[in-house]
Amino acid sequence: FVSESHSAPPFDTGNLTEDYDLALRLKQHGLKLIFARFKTGPNDIIATREFFPNTVKTVVRQKSRWLMGIAFQGWRNQRWQGPLALKYALFRDRKGIITAQLSAAAYFIMLNILLVWLIEWLMPDGYRYPPLLRRGEPLEYLLWANLLFLINRALHRFYFTYQTYGWRSAALSLPRQIWGNILNFLASLRAISLYSGHILFNTPLLWDKTDHIFPEADQLRPYQRKIGEILIEHDLLSVDILQNALNYQSNSGEKLGQILVEKGHITDQQLSLTLKQQAALNESKA
Repeated sequence: FVSESHSAPPFDTGNLTEDYDLALRLKQHGLKLIFARFKTGPNDIIATREFFPNTVKTVVRQKSRWLMGIAFQGWRNQRWQGPLALKYALFRDRKGIITAQLSAAAYFIMLNILLVWLIEWLMPDGYRYPPLLRRGEPLEYLLWANLLFLINRALHRFYFTYQTYGWRSAALSLPRQIWGNILNFLASLRAISLYSGHILFNTPLLWDKTDHIFPEADQLRPYQRKIGEILIEHDLLSVDILQNALNYQSNSGEKLGQILVEKGHITDQQLSLTLKQQAALNESKA
């Protein structure tokens, strides 16, 4: 119905983020938009298994395309439609163009402050710079509040990264936030430059697509579903029975499915269906 209402294909081929544009147009037709997080097992989340670009050039190119499509083209095509909640969501999507500049300016100021502190520490008898702010000023309370929000954001980032990727990635999420802000700044400069050329000189906006790099089968093998996990998930087996069967397997060397059938815990048909499901899940991951 989106295609019929606009007398055009459902995907706007001139939009650099056509999926985002389509989602907003579906919202215009009364459909509900959600952020979905589906799990097929205890540690298995439905997601696109793909590596993010690993060079500064490709990252900046990818992010600048997103910024142009979401912030600039989205503003031009979708305006500020809908109720207040949607307007707020659009604001969050589009503010990156400005906040990227502010983050870079904040890093520059912070580096200067650290340099001043270093000079004062190395030269205790030298010139003392005046304080940046005085105690009790409104700016002091604003900075403390900002620090609390920053800590809250960092903790959320750490926790949810840990939930999916473990401790190592969770620890790296904190310095990556700084590096990510630098990349966002570079991408915003490129997006502003390209879109300004489009507005002022009618330069066409080209689809600047980056190559997708997917994990190899060997890299995905640790994430492949096991028969025992699938059987427990479908309430065909208990954890205790599975553990006993695994202990027996370590001594006998037989296949787990064969042991479970021989001991009467599952039927041949249940084993066959489980093996088919395991193969389908692992194939979809690869």
